[in-house]
Amino acid sequence: MSFEYGLITKDIEEKKVVAVLNKKLHCYFEEMAAERYNLYKSYKFSKTRNRHGKSYNPKYIPWDYEYNYMFFHKQYGIYVELYPNTNDIGEQKFKSQGVIWNLYINETGYYVNETGIVVHGNNPDIKCFIEFFLKDVPFDVVLLYEYNQGEDRL
Repeated sequence: MSFEYGLITKDIEEKKVVAVLNKKLHCYFEEMAAERYNLYKSYKFSKTRNRHGKSYNPKYIPWDYEYNYMFFHKQYGIYVELYPNTNDIGEQKFKSQGVIWNLYINETGYYVNETGIVVHGNNPDIKCFIEFFLKDVPFDVVLLYEYNQGEDRL
């Protein structure tokens, strides 16, 4: 499954939003996740430039961004992307009042189980991750869209 969440950050600076989410990633994988997923020196978003946020679904306009943030944990089976709700020409991707940032969370369809074997399917701990990751953040979070299995990303 994949989800698009909207972050209603009001006047919270971008650096602070990213710092809060980085802290949640770090806490989860250092303290909450099973020990087998604590593989990296740090858990934080990478800032990527010129990803162009292009939708391959012709019903939707392409979304060009100067940059976005991404986090990928192959063994856990999760990809997270943080990107603006408004593109360079002022159009909103999701018409939801007050949403400044979008947070895309995607299950990759495979993960490493407790015996170290790659399992094709979604990690059953993903729901726990999402709940922990979005709980007690200093801004409002709204579910914008839940993708069905095999559905193209908006």
